[in-house]
Amino acid sequence: MTPNFDPFHSHEVLDRAHLMASMWADFIEKHPLVAADEELREKAETIGELIGRFYQLVGERTSEEQ
Repeated sequence: MTPNFDPFHSHEVLDRAHLMASMWADFIEKHPLVAADEELREKAETIGELIGRFYQLVGERTSEEQ
């Protein structure tokens, strides 16, 4: 059975991905402990980049639906 998605589903995921990217940057990447530790900082930046790529992919799929 294939789920029946409407445009709101894509918008909702795009919004949540943006929220997560913003929260990750604000509360993890910019945290003083993370900023002071090279390994933590590099891992946090990598995760932030992956969240950003996910956001972009959802955005591309959303624009294809229109």
